[in-house]
Amino acid sequence: MGKICMKAVFLGTTDFARIVLEGLLDKCPKELLEIVGVVCQPDKKRGRNPFHPVKELALERKLDLIQPENINQPEPRQWISEKNPDLLLVAAYGQILKKKTLDLAPLGSFNLHASLLPRYRGASPIHHAILAGEKETGVTVQKMVRKLDAGPILVQKKIPISEEESTRTLSPKLAQLGVEACLEALELLESGNYHLIPQREEEASYAPLLRREDGEMDWTQDSFYLHCFIRAMDDWPGSWTHFFREGKPPLRVTIHKALPVEGKGEPGEVLQASKELIVATGKGALKILELTPQAKKRISFRDFINGYAVRKGNRFGKSS
Repeated sequence: MGKICMKAVFLGTTDFARIVLEGLLDKCPKELLEIVGVVCQPDKKRGRNPFHPVKELALERKLDLIQPENINQPEPRQWISEKNPDLLLVAAYGQILKKKTLDLAPLGSFNLHASLLPRYRGASPIHHAILAGEKETGVTVQKMVRKLDAGPILVQKKIPISEEESTRTLSPKLAQLGVEACLEALELLESGNYHLIPQREEEASYAPLLRREDGEMDWTQDSFYLHCFIRAMDDWPGSWTHFFREGKPPLRVTIHKALPVEGKGEPGEVLQASKELIVATGKGALKILELTPQAKKRISFRDFINGYAVRKGNRFGKSS
């Protein structure tokens, strides 16, 4: 007996979701899955390109697409229902699906989440895993329930986090791993021979959406934490601080790369500004490698030292 082709509506918005959708379109056997429709967030109101990555791919591949303000309203739910999907596949979509939406497909709604659930439930799991100094993370395919990211687990895959990994570099790796996880999940669903594993609520942790102000550096933290912080905030919202010089207004800078090193001084104090740019933290110090002054291009620490006359004793910190 041949495989039964399952029909799915894909819900996703971001670069992460685009990689997943593209992987499914290119790697999933046509006799196993047909993407009959795509749902993504409404167009962005700012920026040169208002289209989200998933919309761009849907247009390239000539897939049916809708972009509802609220997925749980009758009109988008009717659109999905008319596609007669066997399941909904969700990855980095950006809206919470209510029960009436989750129940539109007979096999259920399945979400690809970028963490090893139940750890790091929520909107920013990659950022928070790096921020916590985790040595590994992964992806989880879970059957969605009303409670956020709390559904039983169908497939889970792990990946190591290197000491230099950032959200920007780890996210596409997790998306590619997510393609593998989704393909495995689809094979299981098609076979009917699978087991859903309930999450352990006592092990749950949360990864809330990051705001712009969450990127401000706290130099009283130790150097290991700030090293993780810079890597975690690399994609959004950036790890930013202010640079202070005598007789000059505070200069906002975003730090992209730094390494924890030995050093002692007042938090934020510049300890070296010649061959290296070393700044004291609450414990230890950071060797800053790359940064971006406000409204300028990303530059090396050497260009920053020379361009802004950085001297030993200058300070990084909060503006107030």
